[in-house]
Amino acid sequence: MKLTTVVLFVIFNIIYYLVFVIGIGALGFSGKTIHGFSPGNAVAISAMLFNFAQAIVGFGAAHLLFRNWKTNNFIHSPYQGVPSKQLARLYAFAAIALLSYLSVSFSIFDINYSEAYKFRSENSSAAYLQTLFYLFSAISISIYISLGKTFTPISVILIAAMVMIVLRTGDKNALAFLFFAMLYALRIYNTKIGISRIALLSLLAIIILLFTSVLRFYRSGFDFQTALILGFYNFDVLSLDGAGPFVSILHTMDSRPEYLLGSKYINDIYNIIPRFIWPERPITIPEEFAQSIIKDWQPGMGLGYSPYAEAQSNWGPNFIFVHFFMFGAVWFIVWGLFARVFASICGSRDLISRIYYVFGVYLLLLSFRTTSLSFIKGMVHVFAAVFVVHACNTLLHHASRRLR
Repeated sequence: MKLTTVVLFVIFNIIYYLVFVIGIGALGFSGKTIHGFSPGNAVAISAMLFNFAQAIVGFGAAHLLFRNWKTNNFIHSPYQGVPSKQLARLYAFAAIALLSYLSVSFSIFDINYSEAYKFRSENSSAAYLQTLFYLFSAISISIYISLGKTFTPISVILIAAMVMIVLRTGDKNALAFLFFAMLYALRIYNTKIGISRIALLSLLAIIILLFTSVLRFYRSGFDFQTALILGFYNFDVLSLDGAGPFVSILHTMDSRPEYLLGSKYINDIYNIIPRFIWPERPITIPEEFAQSIIKDWQPGMGLGYSPYAEAQSNWGPNFIFVHFFMFGAVWFIVWGLFARVFASICGSRDLISRIYYVFGVYLLLLSFRTTSLSFIKGMVHVFAAVFVVHACNTLLHHASRRLR
């Protein structure tokens, strides 16, 4: 089996909806509720399987039609370029610079979990820089691993900083970046995976999943040893993520809202503009949903939102495939355009593929708990920063040559 974009999409579907339906169903049958919904009564396994099949058909059809659209084959044939030690140093330096700024200006290591939501809402620029720190660190670490230099001092520093942020704030995004970076460095993507690599991949996934369960108890005030024991013996699938995506499915299935026919997609385009630039930016469907569900909602609070709920709200339960076809088409077209533009900037095929299989795969995973087109916002913001990094590197290179 090859770990292609479509296969990753299927795996993420399974993780988020087939596995979690079992967990939510068990929770519902136990008599408990999630934000007032009784999952055991509201979720029909057959309906979820039908939705799952429609999503695969829609995204798969888009893949067949648009996968080669100006991509220069960087999605389907990674590992064509040569890892560059210079680029590893460049991104490590950029990551250290971002970490220093976040530490001095925002005291990122002093923020605890209860303050994290408010911090991200009130300091959207800091949240953006924090994501850049994760990405630049992951790129640098993955290049060093590809070069056979796994435990360089700079890699250890960056990994330690990312883990510390996770422990303090509960932001699990850093773990996702590290995981996908390691997958790329170990040459897992788009190549035939043997038994040894499947075993290693499974072990990494299990460690990260258990760590998120332990983190839940550590944030609650238990010491790490106690949290480790509680996390291991109290592991359940719902602890891996907020229940928001699943609640949004239940809410949509129960309420059967009037079909939007894609009218809310435009708010995803507006969402590209950061809120610190446009404070009155129109809110998206997930924000509307969070405000309606969370009691005593405050800015920065969120639940996550399922693309299945978004698909059903727009096109109805029988045309969910339309939403996922549109998502897949936009995905491959936009990534193809960005790849072509970025190739003219940095000229490194390895770096383009590395960004896609670290940040792109992260965005693909993230699309299962937010609006589908919000990945464009992430791409615009990140590629703008990458352009600045390479522009500064070019200027410094020319300046050093003149001094010689």
